[in-house]
Amino acid sequence: MATAQYAGDLARRMKGVAVLVVAIGILATTQVSHAVILTRQASGDFDWQYEMGVSPTTQVLDGNLVNDFTPGGSGSTSLFGDVLTYNSLPSSDLYFNGGMDTPGQMWPGKHTLASGFTIETRLRVLQQAGPAAFRVFATPAGTSAAAMFDVGTGGQGWAGSGTSLGTNDNSSGFHTFRIAQEPGSATYSVWRDGLLLSNSLGSGFTHNHDYMWFGDGTGSFSGEVAVDYYRVTSGAYAPPLRMKSSQDFRFRYEFDDDPFDPGQVDLDDNLLADMTSTAAAPSGGILTFQDGQYAQGAGGGRIWDNAGLTALAGFTAEFAVKVVQQTGSEGALAFVMGPADSSTSWTILEIGASSAQWQINNGSSRIVLDTNDNTDGFHVFRIMKEESTNNFYVWRDGVLLSDSLPQSRNLGASFWFGDGGGAYGGISQLDWVRFTPGSFIPAPEPGTVTLMGLGGLLGLMLVRRKCR
Repeated sequence: MATAQYAGDLARRMKGVAVLVVAIGILATTQVSHAVILTRQASGDFDWQYEMGVSPTTQVLDGNLVNDFTPGGSGSTSLFGDVLTYNSLPSSDLYFNGGMDTPGQMWPGKHTLASGFTIETRLRVLQQAGPAAFRVFATPAGTSAAAMFDVGTGGQGWAGSGTSLGTNDNSSGFHTFRIAQEPGSATYSVWRDGLLLSNSLGSGFTHNHDYMWFGDGTGSFSGEVAVDYYRVTSGAYAPPLRMKSSQDFRFRYEFDDDPFDPGQVDLDDNLLADMTSTAAAPSGGILTFQDGQYAQGAGGGRIWDNAGLTALAGFTAEFAVKVVQQTGSEGALAFVMGPADSSTSWTILEIGASSAQWQINNGSSRIVLDTNDNTDGFHVFRIMKEESTNNFYVWRDGVLLSDSLPQSRNLGASFWFGDGGGAYGGISQLDWVRFTPGSFIPAPEPGTVTLMGLGGLLGLMLVRRKCR
């Protein structure tokens, strides 16, 4: 049992959006390597789905006349709408047992070390006494290494080892947690709201039984927890990629104010300039780079140092740019990003008057992504680093240019944009720069779904999406 208090936060899920993300084919399938789970599947396609409008202790999804779960403990439960709430306060326990060793219930004999498994649940912690309020305990057949994942009002953790998986508010809204066991290995990955928290967790507990339960099955803590659903499947799956408009990104520079002046813009509240630049201050909401000018946002307490962007969880950046004039051989400007926790995840996107290209092999070569005109107005480019890999996506004006770009260079933490090298030159303008932790595909513009209809959007996105 971990001694630290665990935590999370999220708004009520929008089922229509979730269905749309799944429908437009973002379930990319990739080879699985050690501790990196890349095959994606929505939990709506899992083998065992317990929607909590009905207690799981009365459900028989396989039709074998044996209840899939049995109740344990002495707390109380209530059903309201499609949510089950259990209460084990002040010091009792209450859990839902999916079976131990004996076939018939939903767990024993159906999930093995060789196949791996994935569990996803959506919940809200209402009250907590002790270090947590909710636990998932699961041991697949063929191993004594158990997953033991705890959630509390203020965060989440891997029990047994006492590993904290972050501090979040899990009490003010519902949040989605996913646990996946890598096939053939007692190695686990955990996500919160689609954001990868860890992909290298070992056994949380040694337990020589084929066993799974969730809730409060320990006397070490108690709480009140609302559970929306609990879903289980064989195989190891990462969540589908999610949509997010850059207007909802955590860090947004609109250039209506000067990001080089901490008195005007200080998104990390450290009283230091978020960026430094050799360019003049923005004017009229536009940042203009003349030949040789650039902005730097990493090092010295600048914004990139404090943004929490990691190679493990991935990151997404988006910017609106117009090239006024190009004099450099490789473009008018470049965007360079590398997370602080990796020396092998640099991205370098070079943009010219009629080009967009991706630098590779430490600058010795380029991949041409696009040859459209970038001088006729502002164009929106998005770079997404896929979680736990060195795979990158790039979009221009919502059109996917590539979903399989390698890292550009092997260097440390970096964030700069503009003309920072001899291969670039000219005049360029930026309307805004935005970035956020996590891997996100572009969201449709407002009204797109209404105007096109779901079928039209499906067709458009499928044309844009390259299959690996």
